[in-house]
Amino acid sequence: MTAAPTPFDPTRCPLCGGANRCVLATGGAIQDCWCLQTPVDPATLARLPDDERNERCLCPACAAGIRPENG
Repeated sequence: MTAAPTPFDPTRCPLCGGANRCVLATGGAIQDCWCLQTPVDPATLARLPDDERNERCLCPACAAGIRPENG
């Protein structure tokens, strides 16, 4: 028997656990989200598992490739 995957918190960045400021997760419209105006660092995307790309929302710092001091 395989355990069901743990659901993820759509308001948290999968890399650092910080608030991702995703407008969709808070009920807004995608066209208002910060992510449409911010280039995402390719090396950051490579850190996500294939099945999480285009499914999880990064925070602005991780998207820009800025790693947290403790990360």
